[in-house]
Amino acid sequence: MTGGSESTGAVVTTAGYFGTGDAALFGAVSYPASGRVRAGVLLCPSLGKEQAETTRGLKLFAERLAGRGFAVLRFDYACTGESAGSQYRADAADAWISSVGDAAEYLRSLGAPQTVAIGHRAGALLLAHADAGPLDAMVLWDPVTRGRQYIRAKTVLYNMVSEAVEGPAVAAPARSPGADAAAVGTDTVTNCTGDATPGFDPAVEYVHTAGQSLHPKTAARFGGLTLPTDVGAALPPERVLAVVRGTDAGGRFARGQAERGVRLLEIGDQEAFLEPSHPAWLSFPVDEFARIADWLDATVPAETAPVTVALRDSAAVGHTEDGRAIVTRLRTVGEMLTWETAIEGTHDDALDVFVAHSLGQYVRSGPSRLFYEAALGVALRGGRGVRYDRPTVGESGTAAEDDDYLPLYTRGYISAGTTVLDALDPPPGAEVVQSGICVGSWMAAHGTLHARRAGIAADSTAVLVNPLMWRLTPVGPLTRLDLAYGDLAGTPRAEQPYTFATRAHAAVMWRVGRLAPVLRRLVPRSLWRGVGTLPMVQFPDAVFETFAADATRVRLVFAPGDFRHFVESTGGPEAIRASAAPVAMTVTGTGDHTAYHIEVRRAVVNQVLAALGLDGSRAARAARRAPGTTA
Repeated sequence: MTGGSESTGAVVTTAGYFGTGDAALFGAVSYPASGRVRAGVLLCPSLGKEQAETTRGLKLFAERLAGRGFAVLRFDYACTGESAGSQYRADAADAWISSVGDAAEYLRSLGAPQTVAIGHRAGALLLAHADAGPLDAMVLWDPVTRGRQYIRAKTVLYNMVSEAVEGPAVAAPARSPGADAAAVGTDTVTNCTGDATPGFDPAVEYVHTAGQSLHPKTAARFGGLTLPTDVGAALPPERVLAVVRGTDAGGRFARGQAERGVRLLEIGDQEAFLEPSHPAWLSFPVDEFARIADWLDATVPAETAPVTVALRDSAAVGHTEDGRAIVTRLRTVGEMLTWETAIEGTHDDALDVFVAHSLGQYVRSGPSRLFYEAALGVALRGGRGVRYDRPTVGESGTAAEDDDYLPLYTRGYISAGTTVLDALDPPPGAEVVQSGICVGSWMAAHGTLHARRAGIAADSTAVLVNPLMWRLTPVGPLTRLDLAYGDLAGTPRAEQPYTFATRAHAAVMWRVGRLAPVLRRLVPRSLWRGVGTLPMVQFPDAVFETFAADATRVRLVFAPGDFRHFVESTGGPEAIRASAAPVAMTVTGTGDHTAYHIEVRRAVVNQVLAALGLDGSRAARAARRAPGTTA
């Protein structure tokens, strides 16, 4: 099925592109199935990691507003998410601001009788400085009041999660005897095979935040923005709602709004929504959703008018050096939305295919923007790059409150990815490279084996980024890793619907699984592969043996901390040297587990292109594709 429309009786959500030329913006409109609405609502999200964490929550909010008779547009700013434009542009901040105006213009084109704008966090600051045209109401939701403070906080987070090599430099990574020499990385990403990240200029000293990098001019432009105390002055005070944390109620912005007669809606701490502490758990502030929706209900007239929602299912997001358009097309596979990027007209013919598997709640923004960049890099070289949202994540399906739990390392995780792979239908002889971070890398491993076994790919390679799970067996209800570490989720154990037995079982499974270092000392090296097949024990040897049996390749990308874990907990380098499967490894000089760090993001893009032979190593790929080659 093409396009991206989901309906559940009363509410429909349609995803697609709007805007013109190379300035196409990705967005999604939620609206009543009747097609009649009271107002159009422009929902401006935050930026970077905050946008990534809140994507599913804002979809839930939008669909609840749609149930009350509103048409709600959520969108990715230019240079973010799945919208066109490089995040490394010097004028990216101006592009974000212009995106708000473009989105408001598109929303008005639907035909709604009134227009409302909601700015969340950094989105409120961008909204305040955008030309959004005449509005009938405005909501400033937990607004960022100073761009400089926001950037400072996010750069501090970036530095906190980043690790550098301490003491002697990282030893040259190991490789198996079967790995191509060109596939072997070195101790730092700067020495990888070139730097192919689209738009990135190594000569520029970018300002790095968690999962997003800003040109210094962009950082200066956004950093110079402040939220005026009289924002929304063109509207009557009763048409403006300021939603502020109780700790900010006495601040300059809140005081200024109150003095104008604007209603202040006080809310509690937002960290669980903006900064969840566990990859399996999200937090949706449904009480806030309801209070804001109640205010809109009371403020916007009940009269309705018909709307026509038309979003494009493809858009140009760039051009090759010879002027051919790079196009991203949308498809829905089951209930999962997919993005496929290739040179216009070549999506179904490309022999070089890249598939990205997302990590937990991260979909297309924040650190997952790197997969857009990897797909664009593949497309610029004649290949096809694919991303998708798993069920209950991002734009897939209809949002629900219980989407706050994301099962990891499960059969369902595998099923979602293989369903997308089965729908690829590449031409005979295609080479498929798959990648993901952490649990996404576990899915990439399964996908790589599936592509080979199902005959989807003539050559199949996995680029595994900071993998932690060295067992291919999915976890079951009693072995879910989050049960053992539920206290990290921001949800009190007493509120988690698990029995003492399930918690105890999970804790035992987790701790027994950490016995690998002890077993490596006690068990002869010749038996490691067999030991790695035992329940709970993680030895890379058994995983590499599976790859070897299916004639597939592996590339590993590690940040420093993850590399230490690979060495100390699994004996990874020894497993690589003993592997019959072609395994190569790159370790970045600095980085972090989730790939917030620019060095890890660059390494991933480089290694994806290298795995496809699109980095200049075509000779190696040609040799692999020679008649009689088995891998």
